[in-house]
Amino acid sequence: MRNPEEHRDWWNKRRLKYNVTLFLSGFLAFMFYSFLLEVLTPPEGHYFEITAISAGFQFIGFLLAVLTANFFYLIGAIIEYEVNKKGDLKLRKKLYDIGFWFSFALPFLIPILFFISNFQN
Repeated sequence: MRNPEEHRDWWNKRRLKYNVTLFLSGFLAFMFYSFLLEVLTPPEGHYFEITAISAGFQFIGFLLAVLTANFFYLIGAIIEYEVNKKGDLKLRKKLYDIGFWFSFALPFLIPILFFISNFQN
């Protein structure tokens, strides 16, 4: 039989790891994007530059993305509770892992798309 408190506690215990990973992946993706911007953009074509103001706006946008990700984390826990009628821990962990790694990879989408767009000319 499922225990709602145990379910909630299981997901809540992993939220800190999830959020630390979000910040780490966001920072790494930003560094990767900055590197690609510097390497792939010729000096005469530098249309972009990273300033304190632009980094601040990007950080605010990133915080909004983290809030959105945490909303989806909550939705994932609710969906898992509804789908996992037997409270199977293996299924719970598998669903968590899928969401965790998707959330880790998602911030890298922008630098990857930027990289690909530089080779389509």
